[in-house]
Amino acid sequence: MAVTPVGREDILTKLTGLRESRSKSPAVAVLTGQTGIGKTLLAVRAGHDLRADFPDGQLFARLGSGDPCTVLGSFLRSVGIAEHEIPPNLADRERLYRSSTADRRILVVLDDASDAAQVRPLLPAGSGCAVIVAARTRLAGLDGASVTTVGPLGPTEGVAMLASLLGADRVAREPETATRLVQLCEGLPLAIRAAAEKLLARPLWPIDELATRMEDPARRLQELVTGDHDPAERFEEAFHRFTPPYRWAFRRLVSLGTQPFTVEQSAAMLGVDSGSAECPLAELVAAHALMVVGIGEDGSTLFRFPELMRLHVLTHHDETRPPECLPTDVREWTGARIPAAAV
Repeated sequence: MAVTPVGREDILTKLTGLRESRSKSPAVAVLTGQTGIGKTLLAVRAGHDLRADFPDGQLFARLGSGDPCTVLGSFLRSVGIAEHEIPPNLADRERLYRSSTADRRILVVLDDASDAAQVRPLLPAGSGCAVIVAARTRLAGLDGASVTTVGPLGPTEGVAMLASLLGADRVAREPETATRLVQLCEGLPLAIRAAAEKLLARPLWPIDELATRMEDPARRLQELVTGDHDPAERFEEAFHRFTPPYRWAFRRLVSLGTQPFTVEQSAAMLGVDSGSAECPLAELVAAHALMVVGIGEDGSTLFRFPELMRLHVLTHHDETRPPECLPTDVREWTGARIPAAAV
């Protein structure tokens, strides 16, 4: 039986609506959100729920930084293509894949996608097919995709998740403290799961013991390390997906602290002009490593880092000099500008 993500019923309902797609091309649903928000679990659960609606099978791949050509080789073997019939190059594999899926009902689940270019070759051709993609960005450029941003769990949903993992009776004994613990975990399922495992391994601890320890920012991430979970590993993986200039900017900007900050403050911290500072901010926002939290009294966009990610970067990466390739002009940065909706 597949695990049901707590507090995600609306998203699951939207994903299972893929079974009703009747367009001329495969239905594509993209789940995006910050590291540890539960995109993979949602995609897998939806795939389980949709299994009977795609009788010709399901294909799954965790992409990461992987090559779509390699993934296509695996997909072609899964749909019955003999090894000696699989061409060596991407373009020919893509053509064979599309022709092989044109008259089938197949569900494709792609986890940890980096960009639209990585996903496009893996889209099947059949109008009876569907695709669910879990991605760290919105995959701009993936035409026709329905995009859902998966946000943190609210206090009620977060406590419900904690109760499902830790036991309802234990949580009921300390309801207010359970809410405080969820808030310290920022409603992030990855962190809530780690906190529950820590408490399960210490059955005599009250929830307040862990919550009190986590209130110290210097200890917060360390307190979430268990035998099976270390959120820092996921945060580190997300950090290293950025190129060196962006990693340097990331490390500098987390020093601005927990209060919202502006483009101008970012520019001063990075030692560049405001136009150039917009580029790393946009890249961080697109990857859900930085949040747009409002508009200041002077009309400036306000940004803030998710606290657990900020603490990870602050404590695990030393202050460094700018890389030699640090862009100093807005035209030299790679990546998107701040989306119009965020300005």
